Amino acid sequence: MEIVTFATTKGGVGKTTLTFNFAGYLAHQGKKVLLMDLDQQNSLSRTYDQTDQIGTVEQIFNVYETDRQPVVPVNVRKNIDLIVGATNLDKIQSRLVPEANKNVILLFWLKQHVKDIVEKYDYLIIDCHNDLGIATANAIAVSDVVFCPVTPAKYSVESMADFETRFEVCKNETINYDTGKTIVKAKLYYIANRISHTNNNIDKNFIKAVDNDTEHKWIAKIPERILLRRTNEDGVSVSDMQDIAQLSADKLTSDQKNNLKWMENRKYYKSQNSEKYNEFNILFDKIAKFA
Repeated sequence: MEIVTFATTKGGVGKTTLTFNFAGYLAHQGKKVLLMDLDQQNSLSRTYDQTDQIGTVEQIFNVYETDRQPVVPVNVRKNIDLIVGATNLDKIQSRLVPEANKNVILLFWLKQHVKDIVEKYDYLIIDCHNDLGIATANAIAVSDVVFCPVTPAKYSVESMADFETRFEVCKNETINYDTGKTIVKAKLYYIANRISHTNNNIDKNFIKAVDNDTEHKWIAKIPERILLRRTNEDGVSVSDMQDIAQLSADKLTSDQKNNLKWMENRKYYKSQNSEKYNEFNILFDKIAKFA
Protein backbone atom coordinates (compact mmCIF):
# COMPACT_ATOMS: atom_id res chain seq x y z
CA MET A 1 0.00 0.00 0.00
CA GLU A 2 1.35 3.37 -1.02
CA ILE A 3 0.72 6.12 1.52
CA VAL A 4 0.26 9.71 0.33
CA THR A 5 -0.28 12.75 2.53
CA PHE A 6 -1.53 16.16 1.42
CA ALA A 7 -0.21 18.69 3.93
CA THR A 8 0.60 22.38 4.30
CA THR A 9 0.80 25.05 6.98
CA LYS A 10 -1.31 27.49 4.93
CA GLY A 11 -5.07 27.13 4.67
CA GLY A 12 -7.12 27.82 1.58
CA VAL A 13 -4.67 26.36 -0.94
CA GLY A 14 -7.00 23.65 -2.28
CA LYS A 15 -5.51 20.74 -0.35
CA THR A 16 -8.78 18.91 0.28
CA THR A 17 -9.98 19.50 -3.29
CA LEU A 18 -6.80 17.90 -4.62
CA THR A 19 -7.11 15.00 -2.16
CA PHE A 20 -10.71 14.39 -3.19
CA ASN A 21 -10.01 14.49 -6.93
CA PHE A 22 -6.75 12.53 -6.78
CA ALA A 23 -8.60 9.75 -4.97
CA GLY A 24 -11.34 9.88 -7.60
CA TYR A 25 -8.77 9.64 -10.38
CA LEU A 26 -7.01 6.62 -8.82
CA ALA A 27 -10.34 4.89 -8.21
CA HIS A 28 -11.19 5.29 -11.89
CA GLN A 29 -7.90 3.58 -12.70
CA GLY A 30 -9.13 0.56 -10.76
CA LYS A 31 -7.09 1.26 -7.62
CA LYS A 32 -8.49 0.50 -4.18
CA VAL A 33 -8.23 3.73 -2.20
CA LEU A 34 -8.60 4.36 1.52
CA LEU A 35 -9.01 8.01 2.50
CA MET A 36 -8.25 9.27 6.00
CA ASP A 37 -9.49 12.66 7.21
CA LEU A 38 -7.05 14.06 9.77
CA ASP A 39 -8.49 17.57 9.69
CA GLN A 40 -10.80 18.36 12.60
CA GLN A 41 -12.75 20.62 10.23
CA ASN A 42 -13.78 17.40 8.45
CA SER A 43 -13.92 19.06 5.03
CA LEU A 44 -13.08 15.84 3.18
CA SER A 45 -15.64 13.84 5.15
CA ARG A 46 -18.32 16.47 4.57
CA THR A 47 -17.58 16.43 0.85
CA TYR A 48 -18.75 12.82 0.95
CA ASP A 49 -21.67 13.78 3.27
CA GLN A 50 -20.13 11.74 6.08
CA THR A 51 -20.67 13.30 9.50
CA ASP A 52 -21.35 10.29 11.72
CA GLN A 53 -18.81 10.30 14.56
CA ILE A 54 -18.77 6.53 15.07
CA GLY A 55 -15.61 4.62 14.10
CA THR A 56 -13.70 7.77 13.13
CA VAL A 57 -10.00 8.61 13.34
CA GLU A 58 -10.66 9.39 17.00
CA GLN A 59 -10.42 5.65 17.66
CA ILE A 60 -6.86 5.66 16.33
CA PHE A 61 -5.54 8.58 18.37
CA ASN A 62 -7.56 8.48 21.57
CA VAL A 63 -5.02 6.24 23.31
CA TYR A 64 -6.24 7.27 26.76
CA GLU A 65 -9.62 5.64 26.12
CA THR A 66 -9.55 2.16 27.64
CA ASP A 67 -12.60 0.95 25.71
CA ARG A 68 -11.89 2.25 22.23
CA GLN A 69 -14.30 1.23 19.47
CA PRO A 70 -13.00 -0.18 16.17
CA VAL A 71 -12.29 2.13 13.27
CA VAL A 72 -14.95 1.69 10.58
CA PRO A 73 -13.98 2.64 7.01
CA VAL A 74 -17.07 3.79 5.12
CA ASN A 75 -17.55 3.00 1.46
CA VAL A 76 -18.21 6.36 -0.22
CA ARG A 77 -17.64 5.64 -3.90
CA LYS A 78 -16.69 2.69 -6.07
CA ASN A 79 -13.14 1.69 -5.01
CA ILE A 80 -13.03 4.41 -2.32
CA ASP A 81 -13.43 3.94 1.44
CA LEU A 82 -13.11 6.71 4.00
CA ILE A 83 -12.09 6.83 7.65
CA VAL A 84 -14.18 9.80 8.75
CA GLY A 85 -12.60 12.77 10.53
CA ALA A 86 -13.18 13.51 14.22
CA THR A 87 -14.46 16.93 15.21
CA ASN A 88 -12.63 16.65 18.53
CA LEU A 89 -9.27 15.67 17.04
CA ASP A 90 -7.68 18.95 18.16
CA LYS A 91 -8.60 18.22 21.78
CA ILE A 92 -7.25 14.68 21.50
CA GLN A 93 -3.97 16.01 20.12
CA SER A 94 -3.58 18.42 23.04
CA ARG A 95 -3.76 15.48 25.44
CA LEU A 96 -1.08 13.63 23.49
CA VAL A 97 1.58 16.35 23.81
CA PRO A 98 3.41 14.69 26.77
CA GLU A 99 3.44 11.26 25.07
CA ALA A 100 6.92 10.09 24.05
CA ASN A 101 5.57 8.09 21.08
CA LYS A 102 2.94 10.61 20.01
CA ASN A 103 4.23 10.80 16.40
CA VAL A 104 4.00 7.05 15.73
CA ILE A 105 0.47 6.26 16.95
CA LEU A 106 -0.77 5.84 13.38
CA LEU A 107 2.27 3.70 12.52
CA PHE A 108 1.49 1.33 15.39
CA TRP A 109 -2.17 1.22 14.36
CA LEU A 110 -1.29 0.26 10.77
CA LYS A 111 1.02 -2.48 12.03
CA GLN A 112 -1.94 -3.89 13.96
CA HIS A 113 -4.16 -3.82 10.86
CA VAL A 114 -2.07 -5.37 8.11
CA LYS A 115 -4.71 -7.81 6.89
CA ASP A 116 -7.79 -5.59 7.01
CA ILE A 117 -6.17 -2.29 6.00
CA VAL A 118 -2.62 -2.44 4.59
CA GLU A 119 -3.18 -5.46 2.35
CA LYS A 120 -6.70 -4.46 1.34
CA TYR A 121 -5.91 -1.15 -0.40
CA ASP A 122 -3.52 0.07 -3.08
CA TYR A 123 -3.39 3.60 -1.64
CA LEU A 124 -3.93 5.32 1.67
CA ILE A 125 -4.43 9.05 1.05
CA ILE A 126 -4.42 11.33 4.08
CA ASP A 127 -5.85 14.84 4.20
CA CYS A 128 -4.41 16.90 7.06
CA HIS A 129 -5.18 20.13 8.84
CA ASN A 130 -3.10 23.13 7.75
CA ASP A 131 -0.46 22.65 10.46
CA LEU A 132 2.24 20.22 11.46
CA GLY A 133 0.58 19.12 14.68
CA ILE A 134 0.61 15.63 16.09
CA ALA A 135 -1.92 14.18 13.63
CA THR A 136 -0.01 15.56 10.63
CA ALA A 137 3.29 14.36 12.09
CA ASN A 138 1.76 10.88 12.34
CA ALA A 139 0.70 11.07 8.70
CA ILE A 140 4.19 12.10 7.62
CA ALA A 141 5.75 9.32 9.70
CA VAL A 142 3.91 6.62 7.71
CA SER A 143 3.95 8.28 4.28
CA ASP A 144 5.91 7.44 1.18
CA VAL A 145 5.32 10.92 -0.23
CA VAL A 146 3.99 14.26 1.00
CA PHE A 147 2.35 16.62 -1.48
CA CYS A 148 2.31 20.28 -0.46
CA PRO A 149 0.03 22.54 -2.57
CA VAL A 150 1.14 26.15 -3.03
CA THR A 151 -0.89 28.93 -4.65
CA PRO A 152 0.36 32.20 -6.21
CA ALA A 153 -0.75 34.10 -3.09
CA LYS A 154 2.09 35.78 -1.18
CA TYR A 155 1.49 34.08 2.16
CA SER A 156 1.13 30.68 0.53
CA VAL A 157 4.56 30.98 -1.10
CA GLU A 158 6.10 32.30 2.11
CA SER A 159 4.63 29.36 4.06
CA MET A 160 6.91 26.96 2.17
CA ALA A 161 9.89 27.85 4.35
CA ASP A 162 7.82 27.33 7.49
CA PHE A 163 6.54 23.99 6.26
CA GLU A 164 10.02 22.76 5.37
CA THR A 165 11.38 23.78 8.78
CA ARG A 166 8.59 21.95 10.57
CA PHE A 167 8.96 18.97 8.24
CA GLU A 168 12.63 18.67 9.25
CA VAL A 169 11.72 19.04 12.93
CA CYS A 170 9.20 16.25 12.50
CA LYS A 171 11.86 14.02 10.94
CA ASN A 172 14.31 14.73 13.75
CA GLU A 173 11.71 14.07 16.45
CA THR A 174 10.35 10.87 14.94
CA ILE A 175 13.20 8.44 15.43
CA ASN A 176 13.90 4.78 15.95
CA TYR A 177 15.28 4.73 19.48
CA ASP A 178 17.34 1.61 18.74
CA THR A 179 19.22 3.18 15.84
CA GLY A 180 18.83 6.87 16.63
CA LYS A 181 17.77 7.48 13.03
CA THR A 182 14.55 8.99 11.75
CA ILE A 183 11.80 6.65 10.63
CA VAL A 184 10.43 9.29 8.25
CA LYS A 185 11.09 8.20 4.68
CA ALA A 186 8.61 10.46 2.92
CA LYS A 187 9.71 12.48 -0.08
CA LEU A 188 8.39 16.04 -0.20
CA TYR A 189 6.92 17.37 -3.45
CA TYR A 190 5.23 20.66 -4.27
CA ILE A 191 2.15 21.26 -6.43
CA ALA A 192 1.56 24.70 -7.93
CA ASN A 193 -2.18 25.12 -7.53
CA ARG A 194 -4.98 27.50 -8.53
CA ILE A 195 -3.03 29.20 -11.29
CA SER A 196 -5.21 31.78 -13.03
CA HIS A 197 -5.61 31.59 -16.80
CA THR A 198 -5.91 35.39 -17.06
CA ASN A 199 -2.14 35.80 -17.30
CA ASN A 200 -1.94 38.43 -14.57
CA ASN A 201 1.50 39.43 -13.33
CA ILE A 202 1.12 37.65 -9.97
CA ASP A 203 0.47 34.29 -11.57
CA LYS A 204 3.04 34.81 -14.34
CA ASN A 205 5.72 35.68 -11.79
CA PHE A 206 4.72 32.68 -9.69
CA ILE A 207 5.05 30.29 -12.63
CA LYS A 208 8.38 31.84 -13.57
CA ALA A 209 9.62 31.33 -10.01
CA VAL A 210 8.43 27.71 -10.05
CA ASP A 211 10.14 27.03 -13.39
CA ASN A 212 13.41 28.55 -12.13
CA ASP A 213 13.30 26.89 -8.70
CA THR A 214 16.09 24.31 -8.45
CA GLU A 215 15.81 23.91 -4.68
CA HIS A 216 12.31 22.37 -4.53
CA LYS A 217 10.69 19.54 -6.47
CA TRP A 218 7.59 20.84 -8.28
CA ILE A 219 5.63 18.06 -9.94
CA ALA A 220 2.50 19.70 -11.38
CA LYS A 221 0.82 23.01 -12.18
CA ILE A 222 -2.92 22.93 -11.54
CA PRO A 223 -4.94 25.69 -13.27
CA GLU A 224 -7.77 27.57 -11.60
CA ARG A 225 -10.95 26.10 -13.07
CA ILE A 226 -14.58 26.43 -12.02
CA LEU A 227 -14.90 22.75 -12.91
CA LEU A 228 -12.44 21.82 -10.17
CA ARG A 229 -13.94 24.24 -7.65
CA ARG A 230 -17.37 22.67 -8.18
CA THR A 231 -16.16 19.22 -7.18
CA ASN A 232 -16.36 20.00 -3.45
CA GLU A 233 -19.71 21.72 -3.74
CA ASP A 234 -21.25 18.89 -5.79
CA GLY A 235 -19.40 16.09 -4.01
CA VAL A 236 -18.43 14.79 -7.45
CA SER A 237 -14.83 14.32 -8.58
CA VAL A 238 -13.69 15.45 -12.02
CA SER A 239 -13.43 11.80 -13.04
CA ASP A 240 -17.03 11.16 -11.96
CA MET A 241 -18.14 14.36 -13.71
CA GLN A 242 -16.68 13.04 -16.94
CA ASP A 243 -18.48 9.71 -16.50
CA ILE A 244 -21.79 11.48 -15.88
CA ALA A 245 -21.24 13.77 -18.88
CA GLN A 246 -20.67 10.76 -21.13
CA LEU A 247 -23.70 8.86 -19.81
CA SER A 248 -26.30 8.60 -22.58
CA ALA A 249 -29.91 9.53 -21.86
CA ASP A 250 -31.15 5.96 -22.34
CA LYS A 251 -28.82 4.78 -19.57
CA LEU A 252 -30.22 7.14 -16.94
CA THR A 253 -32.17 5.59 -14.08
CA SER A 254 -35.59 6.85 -13.06
CA ASP A 255 -34.09 8.15 -9.80
CA GLN A 256 -31.56 10.18 -11.75
CA LYS A 257 -34.19 11.56 -14.12
CA ASN A 258 -36.41 12.60 -11.21
CA ASN A 259 -33.54 14.28 -9.35
CA LEU A 260 -33.64 17.86 -10.64
CA LYS A 261 -30.37 18.84 -8.96
CA TRP A 262 -28.57 15.83 -10.42
CA MET A 263 -29.95 16.58 -13.89
CA GLU A 264 -28.88 20.23 -13.62
CA ASN A 265 -25.39 19.13 -12.64
CA ARG A 266 -25.29 16.64 -15.52
CA LYS A 267 -26.22 19.41 -17.93
CA TYR A 268 -23.29 21.47 -16.68
CA TYR A 269 -20.86 18.54 -16.86
CA LYS A 270 -21.97 17.84 -20.45
CA SER A 271 -21.39 21.50 -21.35
CA GLN A 272 -17.69 21.19 -20.57
CA ASN A 273 -15.55 20.20 -23.50
CA SER A 274 -13.51 17.01 -23.32
CA GLU A 275 -10.23 18.96 -23.28
CA LYS A 276 -11.00 20.23 -19.77
CA TYR A 277 -11.51 16.72 -18.46
CA ASN A 278 -8.45 15.41 -20.26
CA GLU A 279 -6.41 18.28 -18.84
CA PHE A 280 -7.06 17.06 -15.30
CA ASN A 281 -6.63 13.40 -16.24
CA ILE A 282 -3.15 14.24 -17.50
CA LEU A 283 -2.32 16.29 -14.40
CA PHE A 284 -3.47 13.64 -11.92
CA ASP A 285 -1.68 10.96 -13.91
CA LYS A 286 1.47 13.05 -13.59
CA ILE A 287 1.00 13.36 -9.82
CA ALA A 288 0.32 9.62 -9.54
CA LYS A 289 3.75 8.86 -11.00
CA PHE A 290 5.29 10.35 -7.83
CA ALA A 291 2.92 8.58 -5.43
